[in-house]
Amino acid sequence: MTENTGTPAGHPAAGQDPAPHLAQSPATGQTVQPVPREIVARFHDYLPAQNAVDLLADSDFEVSTVRIVGHDLTTVEHVTGNMTWGKAAGFGALSGAWIGLLLGLVFALFVAGIGFFSVLLSTIALGAVWGLIFGLIAFAINGKARSFRSVQSLKASEYTVEVEAPRAAEAIGILAAGR
Repeated sequence: MTENTGTPAGHPAAGQDPAPHLAQSPATGQTVQPVPREIVARFHDYLPAQNAVDLLADSDFEVSTVRIVGHDLTTVEHVTGNMTWGKAAGFGALSGAWIGLLLGLVFALFVAGIGFFSVLLSTIALGAVWGLIFGLIAFAINGKARSFRSVQSLKASEYTVEVEAPRAAEAIGILAAGR
């Protein structure tokens, strides 16, 4: 279950920067003091934080004053399978074929008639061959040290919904009322 705790407007919230850093206005180039922010809700997962901002938006709250902040970021690496010479060649060939398709579409714009398909097919084939070669080279370099496939992502231990301090009480009221 997620935690939804609010901080009264006008009081610094835990984690709030007591002395905000100066920023430069993109429009004028002048140094301006940013509006202080207050934490209006805390969540253990991102989706409930996103839902809280959605609730604010649905209640006609000015969401341009809201931000979701992830705290204590960690990298999570999910291992998806083994990597072999065959898989390295296959993934390389598929990646190369995609690049060949994109280049082929660009080149084919300048060819009329039946030449369109021959240019497209030849660039896909050449891309697949080069991708296969580079996939095998990459696996030869890293294969012993890293013989698996994985996907990396970032995960925060906590997500806070922050609002500009003058609007914090309004946001807390909307979130407390719920849908």
